[in-house]
Amino acid sequence: KNLGQSNKSITTYASRIFANKGEEAILPCSLIQPLRESRGKAGGMNHAMEIINYYLRHHSSTMQVMRSNNANTNKNLNLTNGPTSPITGNKILEKVPEDSGKNPVAACLLFAIFDCRHMATQGFWDAVVPYFYAYKRIDNPWSRDLIVDRPVAFVQLPQSFTSLTIENDIFDMRNEYLFRLANNIRSSVGAITSCGTNAVWNYDIKIQRNPLEHRFNELTMIEDTASSHDVIMSGRKGIYHFERLVLGAKKGTSDYLSAVFRWSRGAVQLSMITFWYPLSRQLWPYLILVIHTLPIIFCVIYLQRIKLN
Repeated sequence: KNLGQSNKSITTYASRIFANKGEEAILPCSLIQPLRESRGKAGGMNHAMEIINYYLRHHSSTMQVMRSNNANTNKNLNLTNGPTSPITGNKILEKVPEDSGKNPVAACLLFAIFDCRHMATQGFWDAVVPYFYAYKRIDNPWSRDLIVDRPVAFVQLPQSFTSLTIENDIFDMRNEYLFRLANNIRSSVGAITSCGTNAVWNYDIKIQRNPLEHRFNELTMIEDTASSHDVIMSGRKGIYHFERLVLGAKKGTSDYLSAVFRWSRGAVQLSMITFWYPLSRQLWPYLILVIHTLPIIFCVIYLQRIKLN
């Protein structure tokens, strides 16, 4: 239907068009960010990653400055100019710098995850941000120069619920053993896994078409654990900060039992894709299965069948 606007006006002021009074408009594909097909919460977060990539690629003036500085520093890089940014008016570098296959890291991004039932309190960022920095020269105690500690992939905080104490927590919704004891032990060896909410992830922003390369694992129902395994296997680590700086509203009993079922099912899925997923094509999971897992299963079955006098 006619909006009374020219195509140029629609292109320029697309964000100001409202679907009221039965009016409709057809927008150019260049103005549309499609909602990708996704799998659960991980797919939603990956969609957020794509939106951030779109912003960094087309609208971030800081990214434009970093790309310009990189191009001026490396005169011999093969760079081509893309379209003009509607925000900065500068040319967008669409082609990845060809520097022996290694794209330079321009900056880092902290990506915080909170479920809709959780809310960070005052002091959250003051407690989290220092974990992502390290001293540039550890051997010099008088040096105060800091650098981003890139091996730190994420920082996890415990879950805490209002009006839910240990005494009346019948179903262990607070997960006291995990958040009070187990995570502190695992964090000491860098083997902490993310719990989804109350986590802050550290991502590299590279000078390339898609500055953010990280994607959350969409293959299981427990994307937090699976994504944590991915970064740990790549040589990075997680850190656990035991301080209740995030408050949440507790689930209902039926919702919590459904969540426990989802976590259990996701763990089985993660185990299955680790051993049998065809894209892994690795031998060591099968060796572990034969040497360790199968004997335990046979032993349990045997002990269940025999009668002890």
